[in-house]
Amino acid sequence: RLSLGNGCLDKFFKGGIPTRAITEVSGVSGSGKTQLSLQMCAMATLEKEFGGLHGSVIVIAASRLFNVKALKRISEYLYGKFGKSNCERALNMTGVIHISDAETLAHVVRYQIPEAVRRMNCRLVVISGISSVFTYRDEDEEFNRSEMLLDVGLSLKKIAYESGAAVVCLNGSRSAPRGENSNDSVGGMVEEICCSKVSIDYRTLLGSNELYR
Repeated sequence: RLSLGNGCLDKFFKGGIPTRAITEVSGVSGSGKTQLSLQMCAMATLEKEFGGLHGSVIVIAASRLFNVKALKRISEYLYGKFGKSNCERALNMTGVIHISDAETLAHVVRYQIPEAVRRMNCRLVVISGISSVFTYRDEDEEFNRSEMLLDVGLSLKKIAYESGAAVVCLNGSRSAPRGENSNDSVGGMVEEICCSKVSIDYRTLLGSNELYR
């Protein structure tokens, strides 16, 4: 498992983020999903003796630009906590792919991620805003999006299982029950491809007493 670098958070995640599996982390906007994912990125680049995975990280960002400055702040803290001075390693070992549609995500997962795992020792894959690229407008498009998301999920499971990597999908909480024409059902589709699911709110991070400013 991948440690979060904090005992309270590791306890909340039942020992950390499991490898060889897909974990969904959900929460409303502002609940701390992005901060938590940055913490995972920094920890994954650390050696296993510190709870890391001693590998590189791939972030697939669909919802917003990746916050490099925030990753640097968190890396400085966590590396310093374990007596490591080369926090730049976390930045150098983290690759970011920005996407805007489901087709691009499917291509990246099918072709680019397996290559990164093989050539760059990628041990953590984070997908941010996965629901946003699978929204639909009618029943026909819903079926196509469902099929594509299922294919993405199967590819991610294969990557995780064969490589021993951890895969994390960040997903906004659904604010309303699923309706016939509601894109909230995309969140339910994401749940179905994940092996484990964790819902967080800001109090989860407050309880860890480790907030990065």
